[in-house]
Amino acid sequence: MQNWPKNCSVLKMKQLILFFVCPLLSFAQTNGAIFENKIYKTNIHTVLLHPRDFELSSPIIALNSGEQLKLSFDDFSSTINSYTYTLQHCTPDWKSSTIWQSDYLKGFYDFAISNYEFSFNTFQKYIHFSENFPNENMQITKSGNYIIKVYQDGDPENAVLTMRFMVVDNQLGIEVNEHPSSIPGDQYTRHEVDFNILPQQVNVTDPYSELKVVLLQNYNWNSAITTLKPKFNNGEVFSYNYDGENNFDAGNEFRYFDIRSLRFQSERISDYVQIDGLYHTILKPDEKRNFLQYRLYTDFDGMRTIDVQEGSKDAVEADYSPVHFTLKSDSIANAEIYVYSALTNWQIIPEAKMKFNAEEKTYTHTLLCKQGYYNYKYAVVKNGKFDENYLEGNFYATENVYQVLVYFKSVIGDYWQLMGTSLVKSTLK
Repeated sequence: MQNWPKNCSVLKMKQLILFFVCPLLSFAQTNGAIFENKIYKTNIHTVLLHPRDFELSSPIIALNSGEQLKLSFDDFSSTINSYTYTLQHCTPDWKSSTIWQSDYLKGFYDFAISNYEFSFNTFQKYIHFSENFPNENMQITKSGNYIIKVYQDGDPENAVLTMRFMVVDNQLGIEVNEHPSSIPGDQYTRHEVDFNILPQQVNVTDPYSELKVVLLQNYNWNSAITTLKPKFNNGEVFSYNYDGENNFDAGNEFRYFDIRSLRFQSERISDYVQIDGLYHTILKPDEKRNFLQYRLYTDFDGMRTIDVQEGSKDAVEADYSPVHFTLKSDSIANAEIYVYSALTNWQIIPEAKMKFNAEEKTYTHTLLCKQGYYNYKYAVVKNGKFDENYLEGNFYATENVYQVLVYFKSVIGDYWQLMGTSLVKSTLK
């Protein structure tokens, strides 16, 4: 069912006042802070942002294409809360742009999230909120990096969540060549991403200052390469053919578990146990893989999908299950271990930190997960340095997805446009 919040009329009146009286209003941060995928409320769970019809894709759409992104989240509150969203244009490094909202938004700058449904036939009760955008109420007029911010009770300072997304205006050509590293010895453990940029419709006079390039592995900004400049430039082709600076650790295929059913045990499930009204999922113990032989299998490149087998509407019929992780390992000195993937919004968060059991020589942790299919790794922060493959190993045969993002700002421009993107899937060579 879809109903308007009780105070919807008040919110709509406030939006009209903001639109006509304060068209330049922006919630832009002024302290140079970096926007992240972040949840600010403990009652909010399973925040997803992706193209409307493709849950396993990066949150990116083409400018003026009619494409939409879908934001969704679950609220464990017992009453219906009032949520509003707004958008903020960002720089390539996810800081607030200096342009006004009126420069990149048409219509309302803040709007109430009016689509919500109550969970059905679940032990864990929740209210599922969703919003598709851009829409008739709020259109995006500029390309670039963005964040969507959701706040509560009409108060922009009462933040609920922020999520990153991108809008691309494809006017540049990008030719990508992914292959094992060209550095002797690294070809067995690292991937190299060479590429050319073809300016085509864009008048690039100085590619060294007017272009910024970002390389992503598996849509993960934590390992992004952002410092590359053209090695060759003849005005028609800007070449980024490096021998190290454009290399990624190849990693390993993501671990996985399947809890689309809480009745039948899938491959990675040891048992289901009902405790305090919820079905707990006990995963089979994991081993360290850094010294094991590579094994090929299909993964979702770290992503997750919400799905329930015993139901017809995944969004509201999927239940929640505390998932128990166990990693067999001796204690790693000066290190912390975390469950890590899209499950944690690609963040190292305290809620995903594992605890060492000296008697059993295991690291263990429990995360509350909505029914679906999940990928994950065990990431290590050792002596303050992050490494997602310390326990997983690096194998050149690993299949990863690589994304090239090209931003452009002319010498007289006032914001960074996202003018091209290209995806390539690494395969066994």
